This record gives sequence, C-alpha cells and structure tokens, in this order.
Amino acid sequence: SWIALARLWNAMVIRRARLPMAWLSARLVLIDKPDDDSGTLRPLTISSVLWRMCASAQLAQAMEWVMTRMPSNSYGGLPERGLEDALDALLARMEGLMEYGESDSGFVGAKVDLSKAFDRLDPDVCIASLVERGLDEAVADLLHQVYQRREVVVTVQGKVAMGRNGEPMVLRPVTGAPQ
Repeated sequence: SWIALARLWNAMVIRRARLPMAWLSARLVLIDKPDDDSGTLRPLTISSVLWRMCASAQLAQAMEWVMTRMPSNSYGGLPERGLEDALDALLARMEGLMEYGESDSGFVGAKVDLSKAFDRLDPDVCIASLVERGLDEAVADLLHQVYQRREVVVTVQGKVAMGRNGEPMVLRPVTGAPQ
C-alpha cells in the first residue's frame, strides 16, 4: 500500500539507512535523436519507479524550503521562475528603463548558463552549501548516498553493453543530476 511505502521511505530517511541498491541503479538507453541524420544518440535514463516516486515526493516537500532561500532574482529550475520568466523580467526592466529614461537608475544585466550546468556541479559542495543554509542532515545523507552509490547500466541498440571482463558495463557517475 502507499502508506506502507511512505512509512518505509520516512524510516529510511530519518534513520539514515542505506537505500536499496535496486533504487539507486538505473539503465541508460541510447536512442536515436529524432530528425537527426548524423547518427547521434540521445541518452534516456530509466530508474526504479519506487525511487522516482519517493524522490519526487521528497523534492516536492523540500521545494517550499528551497523557495524561501532562493533570491527573488534567481531563475532556472524553479517553479514559475524558468528561462521564459527570466527573459520576461529582463525585458520588462529594460522597457521601463527605455520608456522612462531611467538611464542612471542602476545596472541591468543577466547571466544565462544553458550548457549542461548540472553536469558540472560537485555534489559534495552543493550538499554542504544546502546544509549550511539549513537542509536537514538526514536529507543531506540521502543525497550523499545517491551520488556515492548510484550505478548506471548502459544499453546500446537493445543490448546491455558488456565490459572487457564479460560483465555488464556499469558506470558510477559522480556528477550530474540523477534522473
């Protein structure tokens, strides 16, 4: 039942228990990119349904906490504060400056990072920063487990990629947002 799953998840997080390896394992399937004749493949990560459900519920619970700590001028990866919202806010500010001639009222600028930002973050630094801002230690431990123990099995053209030793190729990503 859903209640039993919620109790199990809460007990694991609160007690800082080791998450089941099946929840931390994923399969990476390489699929053809639509409308791309170059032969480039797009990675699609398939994770445990239980992991996705529990992690999504944990994230939804944490989102209120996150939003109280994010500056109002931060955009990207946040509810109702995505790239389009950032561009709208920037355009509105620039139009106000042009319309009212507020040329010496301050500086308007924007920095946009669209190139694989989550793939370049050091999880330990990010988690330490969140703890410094008040993240519960049990949730921090959960995040550490995800980054230190997750495994990804690679599948190419419908077959599990095999390593030189004849075993399935298992990657252990150390950065990037888990999917």
